[in-house]
Amino acid sequence: MSAGHEQDVEVTSLRVPTLAEGPVDWLPPVDIIETPTAFDVTIEVCGVSREDIHAGFEEGRLSVWGVRRPSEGETHHYRERRMGRFARAFSFRTPVDEAGVSARLARGVLTLTVPKRLPRRIPLA
Repeated sequence: MSAGHEQDVEVTSLRVPTLAEGPVDWLPPVDIIETPTAFDVTIEVCGVSREDIHAGFEEGRLSVWGVRRPSEGETHHYRERRMGRFARAFSFRTPVDEAGVSARLARGVLTLTVPKRLPRRIPLA
């Protein structure tokens, strides 16, 4: 997406109790990169354990939610990173292959690759 072009992806924060299990406490930063075949959605989730991150695709909307928990037994004297629940949602104007979405978590960044749905060609008999 570049400035001056209609956005192909709508980004929202979620306040849906069924996903975030309560109010949202913080919004992780997001970048969305479009390639010829997919959208790559990267979300900074540093300090969030793999078990506390969830993602799903329903009714044309990709949703990511989870919780960043403080480490047990530690006393924080100063903290800039927010703790608690987060949730983000993405709606795509370009048709996408919901079943083909893949996710990977590396170095505190969650990357979801959302393939575009390619036109299906029907062979003539």
